[in-house]
Amino acid sequence: MRDSMKLVVVTSIVGVLLCGTATGETVLVGYKSAWKVWDVEAAPPPGWEKLDFDDASWKTAKASFYMPYNDDWVKNMVKRTGGSLLEKQDVLYFRIAFEAERQGAEVVDLELRINAPKNLGVAAYLNGTRVALHRLPPDFDHKTLGKGIPYFTRYDKTKLEIDPKLILDGKNVLAYTVRIVPPRKRRPYRWIANLDARLRALTDKDNLFKAGPLVAGTFRDKAVLSFDTRFRSTAVLKYGKLGAAKDKSLASKKAGNLHIMEVKNLQPDTEYAYDLEVVRQGGAAVLKHADGRFRTTPDRPREFTFGIWGDCRTYPKDWAAVAKAMKNDDALEFTIGLGDFVSTGDPYESWEEQFFYPSDGLFATKPFWPILGNHDSRSKYLISLFPYAGRDRGFTFVYGDARFIGIDDLGSVTRKDKQGRTWIEKALSEAKEKYVFVVVHYPLFASGYHGEWDAEAGKPDNRAGIKLWNEFMPLFEKHKITACFAAHSHFYERSEKDGIAYFVTGGAGANVYGFEKKKKTHPYSKARSKSYHYCRVTVGPDKAVLEAISVSPGDPATIKGKRYDIKKSGVIFDRHEMYPRK
Repeated sequence: MRDSMKLVVVTSIVGVLLCGTATGETVLVGYKSAWKVWDVEAAPPPGWEKLDFDDASWKTAKASFYMPYNDDWVKNMVKRTGGSLLEKQDVLYFRIAFEAERQGAEVVDLELRINAPKNLGVAAYLNGTRVALHRLPPDFDHKTLGKGIPYFTRYDKTKLEIDPKLILDGKNVLAYTVRIVPPRKRRPYRWIANLDARLRALTDKDNLFKAGPLVAGTFRDKAVLSFDTRFRSTAVLKYGKLGAAKDKSLASKKAGNLHIMEVKNLQPDTEYAYDLEVVRQGGAAVLKHADGRFRTTPDRPREFTFGIWGDCRTYPKDWAAVAKAMKNDDALEFTIGLGDFVSTGDPYESWEEQFFYPSDGLFATKPFWPILGNHDSRSKYLISLFPYAGRDRGFTFVYGDARFIGIDDLGSVTRKDKQGRTWIEKALSEAKEKYVFVVVHYPLFASGYHGEWDAEAGKPDNRAGIKLWNEFMPLFEKHKITACFAAHSHFYERSEKDGIAYFVTGGAGANVYGFEKKKKTHPYSKARSKSYHYCRVTVGPDKAVLEAISVSPGDPATIKGKRYDIKKSGVIFDRHEMYPRK
C-alpha cells in the first residue's frame, strides 16, 4: 500500500451509479459531466490521451453517450435528444480535465472500475498512462474494434489497483476510447452502451461491504461465510450459540478483498450468532457487522421451511421489497435463488448495485444457495462468493428429509455437456429422501413469455422448451422427483404432470409480465399470477406445502380457472400440497 499519498480516485467507465457509498466523498468528475469528444471518423492526432494535448478543437458534449446497433435507432435517438451523429461511429474518443488537491485524510489505493457491455473494447488513461485495457490487444490502433465474443460470456474481473502517483497536483486528464465489435459480430437486436464516467476521492471511511456478509452454505458441522470489501482488509469473526456468549473466533488467513471463512466443529441443527470485524490493511478504520446468524443443517428429519425465488435483476427497488419480505419471514431457514440476479453478470458493480446492496442483510441471516441464470453470465464473481454452490455444474445437498439438486445452465446440458447429464442422472439416482426438489433457471414449459405451446403435438413449441421437455421430463418422471422450480419467465405459474409439480417463480424484482391472450395456456397449468412474489415451502413428515406470497398489489391470480384479487402484499395467492415419494 502506498500510504504516503493523500488521494485516491475511482474511475467508473460506462458507469453504473453505485449504491452504498459513504457520505463526504470528494467527487472529482461526476456523472453527466461535460466531456471533450472527438466527433470525427478519422483517428485523432497522436498524443490525444496525454495531459498536455490541445483539445480546443474537440467538441464538448454532456454525458451520457450511446453506441447502438442500427441506423434507424440512431436517427430516432438523434431526433429525440438533439445529439450529434457521434452515435453512428464505431470508435469514440473522450477526454476530461479535472483538478486534484491533496486530501486531508489518509491515502488509499486508486481503483479502476469498468462496467462495459460485452460488445465493447475499452482503453483508459490517466495523464497519458494507460491504466485499463478491456477486450482490445495491447498494440491496437484506430481501426481495431472490440473483440467479438458470444453473448453472456464471462470475462476477467474488472477491479484493478492503480498507482495513485499517477494523480498530479493541479490539472489532470482522464481519457478513454471505446470501440464496438465488428458489424458481423453484432447481435440482430439493439444493444446500447451507455457511456459515462465518475472519479471520486475515497478514504478509509469509505470502506464498505460490496457483497455480504453472506452465509454461503451450512452443513451439519460447519458453515461458510463470505464477503467482499472495498479495500484489502483482514477480518475476525466472533461466534457462539444463539443466546450465549460469542466466545469463539476465527481470523482471516491473509489480507484481501474477498474472504471465504469456514466455521468448523459446529453442532448440527443449532442456531449460531456471529459478529464480524474488518480492518483495512494499513489503515485504522474498522468495518463491522453485528448480529448475523445461521442454523446448521439438521442431522435427522424434522419439519423445516425454505424460501425460493428468481429473476430479481435490473430493478433494485422492487428486489429490495422482496428481499425485505423474506428477511422478515422468520419461518425461512434458508433461501434458494433461481438465477438472473443482475442484468449482466460480468461486471462486479452490477452485483453490488442490483443485488447485494438492495438485499439489505437478508443473506447475513439466512443461508443462500444460488443457481445461475442466463443474465448472470456464469459470473466468476458470484461463483467465488459461493464456493459450494458454484462447484461443478450446480449443487446438491440434503436438509432434513429432502434433497435439493441445483443445476446451472440446464440448456447447455441438452446441447453438448454429456458429463453434465451424467452428473444430473447420478444425483437423481442417489436421492433416497422422501422429497426431491430440482431447481433450475429455465422452465420446462410455461404459459406466458418464453412459453409457446403446440396443442397438436402436446409439447412446447420452442427450441429451448422442447429440448428440456424431451431430455429431462423422462428423467424427472423416472426418478419421481417431488417438484421442479424454475424462473426465467417473470411471473408465477404452477403446473402438474404425472404427479410432479412444476413451478415458475420469476417475480422477485425484474419487470413482471403477464399471459398473452393470443397464446393458449398449456393443459397442465393450474395456477398463474402476474405479481412480485416469493414462494415459501414447508416440508413435513407427511407433506410439503408451498405458499406463493405477494410482495405488492398485483393482477388477479388465476387458480384452477378462478380469479382471486391480490390487493396488498402478504397475500398467499396459491397453496399446493406435495406428498412423499413412493
